[in-house]
Amino acid sequence: FGSSVCLSFSVQMASASVTRRVVFRSRLQYASAKRGLTSVSRFLRGDADFEEVRTEAFVGDATGVNAAQIVAAACNSPTAERKAGTDEALGDALTPFVKSLSGRDVHEILGLMLASNFRPKGLLDALARASQARLRSFSPFHLVNLVSRMSKLNLASHSFYEQSAEQMVDVVDQLSSFDISIAAFALSKRGYRDPKLYSAFAQRLTKTYEDVQIVNVGLILNAFSTVAHCDPELFHALSRTMLLAPPENCRPSDIALMLNACARCNYRKPRLFQVLSTRIIDCVDEFTPSDVTNCVHAFAKLDTFDHRVLHRLGVRAADLLSDFEGYELILVLHSFAKLRFGQGPMYECLFAELEARVLRGDELNSRSLTTALDAIRRKPVGNRLLLVHSLAKRLDEDLATCCATAATLGGWSLVELGEIGAVPGLGQRVLEHLRRSENMTQENLFHVRHFVKSYQIKAEMEYATLPKPLRKWCHGLFDTPTDWNVVKQGKEQGSRRSTRRSPNSEDEVQ
Repeated sequence: FGSSVCLSFSVQMASASVTRRVVFRSRLQYASAKRGLTSVSRFLRGDADFEEVRTEAFVGDATGVNAAQIVAAACNSPTAERKAGTDEALGDALTPFVKSLSGRDVHEILGLMLASNFRPKGLLDALARASQARLRSFSPFHLVNLVSRMSKLNLASHSFYEQSAEQMVDVVDQLSSFDISIAAFALSKRGYRDPKLYSAFAQRLTKTYEDVQIVNVGLILNAFSTVAHCDPELFHALSRTMLLAPPENCRPSDIALMLNACARCNYRKPRLFQVLSTRIIDCVDEFTPSDVTNCVHAFAKLDTFDHRVLHRLGVRAADLLSDFEGYELILVLHSFAKLRFGQGPMYECLFAELEARVLRGDELNSRSLTTALDAIRRKPVGNRLLLVHSLAKRLDEDLATCCATAATLGGWSLVELGEIGAVPGLGQRVLEHLRRSENMTQENLFHVRHFVKSYQIKAEMEYATLPKPLRKWCHGLFDTPTDWNVVKQGKEQGSRRSTRRSPNSEDEVQ
């Protein structure tokens, strides 16, 4: 008994000694950083060269400088005192010393850069290359953490994410559901879409869905929907997690993200929507503008109607009117109009706020402009000529940045509103833009034909004045055979008004 007590005591002392050594090393490493390396501050002000920084941060080993210490000092230096270009200069000067950094130092440097605005691109690229050369040495947890930090710092290296994804596929059985949620979010944010990786993640999560925390369900499904990897088995498993979770454990953002992911992947489960609708009513007063936007947009995209929920969301939207971003306000307005829900006063309130922002000159992208025009077409409440003309003018200014879908929607909405002539020559410029557009899908062509036909019928005089080559191109659109299977598949992902039911309807609940 005495020997086992002594052995236990020795193990505890050894563990405590290791802990003290690690903490002591960290304190030694960043003691100067907390005081602030004066040479780094002088370098960023333009009053010193890198040799002075190197001399002060000299550590007497093969590296020659303590790069982590210099980065820490740079992150702590006041931003207002920095001279333009000195951040990148310091990052370039540190690049040769990155290769000799340990994995722990790389993680600490990335953490320091995340916590400050010292983010030189050259240094970040060098850190990515150094990490990429020894990814196999990272544990699964540190690999996920590394990818997450690189993604948050907006690293644009596809090779780094590709090699990291290959390593994650090999160790996917060692990743927890929390690790997978972080990795999936980080990689989807950077646009990495390898089906092999997401299939491995989906298989792992489907087996361990009971261990997924409720706060990660929406995050995971949104990451998968962002890269268009809509795995029905994964959605079914994680929706089960949401259904079994106690209501008090569900945050408003979790509900909104879950609905948004279901809408983007066209996933319909009546029981899930019934439960989520009840939870929305219970906590709608805690919704943020983004939560309201995600929920209303999801109901509109899935064409699911619940009067109680939509009424409460409409009231909450009116309370948060001034807090909405421009695109959020337009999306809420368009979603309500698409659902044909609400009375005049609610739309008057939303349109008035939108008109004030447009006249004030708030920044809106071309997609938001055309969505706003479509909302007015769907719900023409009051006299909105000033708003329509302002949107038409801004659409004309931003036409070069419009995709084919947005340009078609904007032009068709103006034709239906009878205001295509609000900006002289706008109809011709929209058609010219569409003629120059490349890689249009069958569905795009279908909508362009519909726009041209409406333009020809409702603005006949203006259409007749179009240049002959442009009119010839418009006529040629109708000579191209349409793949109706493709168009039908696209339309099935949209409105299903003929079969719309409330999620609380009796037959669906059964």
